Amino acid sequence: MVAMVDSGLLNSFLTRLRRCLLWGIPLFMVALGSPLAAMASTAGQEVVVFRSAACECCRAWESHLTEAGFSVQDHVADDMNAIKDAMGLPADSTSCHTASLAGYVVEGHVPAASIERMLAERPEIKGLAAPGMPMGSPGMEVEGVAADAFAVFSIADDGTMAEFDFYESE
Repeated sequence: MVAMVDSGLLNSFLTRLRRCLLWGIPLFMVALGSPLAAMASTAGQEVVVFRSAACECCRAWESHLTEAGFSVQDHVADDMNAIKDAMGLPADSTSCHTASLAGYVVEGHVPAASIERMLAERPEIKGLAAPGMPMGSPGMEVEGVAADAFAVFSIADDGTMAEFDFYESE
């Protein structure tokens, strides 16, 4: 009978320990600013994407975001220039699709890693851009074609751009 009480106490202790670890580890990671915690905070983050109907690379970029844990809302637009103008994008930042999330704009084939970094750091910027359509960027991968090096730029509220991330060629 003593063994049953001891095993019951042990099971109770282990259950409480598991609950503490279940909640304690994520809280500890957030407190330390862990990249894993930052990535977990973007899980399910809604991204609203505007693209033209014929653009397949835009769909591939949306798949890249979905695989990274974002929730993508796809919208086909007739006048992409009007959307880019409405979002205040500088002309030298533009690409084929425009997205918005968490109060930021994301222009072009920006990798999910850069978006996750922006959401973790919450800089005071308008958003991010990967101008043009860099070969090898998410959605622009072509089998047998080497990826180009490309930069992701932050866009300040006044429209100026500065390098935010750089991706090496392969």
